[in-house]
Amino acid sequence: MRNALLFVFAALLCLAFHSEKTCTIRGTVTVPDAAQDYYAVLYQGGSSIDTCLIADGKFTLHAVQTSQQQLRVEIHDAQGKRLNDGSLFDNVIEVIPDTDAIDVNVDTYESNGSPLTEDLHQLIRQINIMLEGPSPELDERIAAMEAGDMEKAEEISNQTKEKMHRYMRETYLAHLNDAVGLQALQLLSFDIETNELIELVAQGADFIQEDESIQMNLLW
Repeated sequence: MRNALLFVFAALLCLAFHSEKTCTIRGTVTVPDAAQDYYAVLYQGGSSIDTCLIADGKFTLHAVQTSQQQLRVEIHDAQGKRLNDGSLFDNVIEVIPDTDAIDVNVDTYESNGSPLTEDLHQLIRQINIMLEGPSPELDERIAAMEAGDMEKAEEISNQTKEKMHRYMRETYLAHLNDAVGLQALQLLSFDIETNELIELVAQGADFIQEDESIQMNLLW
């Protein structure tokens, strides 16, 4: 009887495992030296969950399908060293594996097949533009600093900060149940009052409320 129960339990576990839908991530990238081996590595947080040898500038990776996880594709050399010049978009691209298949171009930081991934890329691009340009606001702030008008420079900086906060807040409220919302709230949580953060967190899905970085910022 006990063996029969164990068999049924094992069968149910196997069925649950095979019922998980998979997202296929198909990518293209330009490698520095076609004669050398390079790898696409898929990360969930700090852990590698899949890897693939790049052939003719193409790779294929797989992940469990979900809208609540943000994954990251990095390009590594044969020694496992990440190819990155220190910039935000160099040989790296984020994905949300919420569909059967996503096509990504690492060189251009573009994707197709997952609206959530496209929304995530839009969020990251817009925040980067607000912080580093190119934008008229940044040019105006730099010009004010060069002219020694620090009061004007600070005023422009505060206006940009409020614009950025408003954009992240609106993005979060439009994505309360997925990883785009989590990313927006993580960025916003570092720079808003605790009372506002508590109010925003309460509106999100359980996985957002339980996120470790959000919980840490609630304690600050």
